[in-house]
Amino acid sequence: MRLGPLDERRFQGLHHVCLTVADLDRSIAFYGAFGFREIMRWSETPEVCADGLGIPGAAIELAHLRGHGIVLELMVYSAPPAAKVAPSPADVGTAHLALVVDDIDAVHAAVTAAGATVVSDPVRDPSADSFQIVDPDGIRVEFIAPDPGGALPPTAVTPEGVRDEELDSFSAHRVESDGTLPPLDGASTALLVVDMLNDFCSDGGAMVLPGADRLHDPINRLVDATRQAGGHVVWVCDRHDSLDDEEFRKRAPHCLAGTWGAEVVDGLSKADDDHLLVKRRFSAFFQTDLDAWLRRKGITRLIVCGVVTNICVRSTAHDGFFLGYDVLVPRDACAATGSREQASTLYDIETHFGTVAGTDELCLALEAAAKGSVA
Repeated sequence: MRLGPLDERRFQGLHHVCLTVADLDRSIAFYGAFGFREIMRWSETPEVCADGLGIPGAAIELAHLRGHGIVLELMVYSAPPAAKVAPSPADVGTAHLALVVDDIDAVHAAVTAAGATVVSDPVRDPSADSFQIVDPDGIRVEFIAPDPGGALPPTAVTPEGVRDEELDSFSAHRVESDGTLPPLDGASTALLVVDMLNDFCSDGGAMVLPGADRLHDPINRLVDATRQAGGHVVWVCDRHDSLDDEEFRKRAPHCLAGTWGAEVVDGLSKADDDHLLVKRRFSAFFQTDLDAWLRRKGITRLIVCGVVTNICVRSTAHDGFFLGYDVLVPRDACAATGSREQASTLYDIETHFGTVAGTDELCLALEAAAKGSVA
């Protein structure tokens, strides 16, 4: 089974299955409610589908979800195939999927808490070794306890979201963690929104990252949650004074001072009391006063989001870690130049420079910080 653009070593010790579904967002929400978190999403063009996958005429959207020792690949056809293939849109809802999970009691509890309908064993006997549900496409999903003689590897998940058995031998040498996101204190937290600028994110920009507008909602949620928790919002803006800027030795001119391209995109929740930080290189810390400003405000923890994950977000996260800050990167509030680059960069940040989490998880932590400050 094809694993998509993510390096196959990331799936060592995991079961990997693929489902064709009718609505990607609906299925992601359904499985996410009981412990499958989205780790990446991408699309395949008709050319790739025809030449690489043997599905002429098709275009597909895909997502990888991970949870309970399983990588779940969801696929939806945005353009139907020219001929019947397996799987095809006609196959939606016809599958019976059996998943061996490493802790069936935890999965059953999560399914029950999420309100999913258990279609067998409604009052589960703790000694039972399986139970079933039906997903939104009518797919019967059976969760099965592992054979005691062939149990799956341990599934201890670190705060960064990388399972121990997924690590390469070098990255595995790291400090152990209890698997929880540390509590956030609003007053000592700053949200750095990196380079959400017209030249990178709006039609007509100098070097537009396709799909950057999908970041508006998660970034706005983080902005609102940070403000409510008493934290600081920093808009990090790439800006260059002239065409002979050193950065243009490698990159085409962009974000020239005084131009539309250097402005923060419309649709983001900017406020007059937010801080605007101008940078001229990839990192927000390089030859700027950001470190001095953060220390003056008593900031010790940074949430870094925006574009692009593998260049400016990464450089800023690295430098923040090197300067002693706790760095958090929301995986769904940043975007890279490609799915390979997104996965690789987040893996490196998770294992060496910070904590990678979801926007939902960070917003909940900020909301808890806000309640604590009120109390």
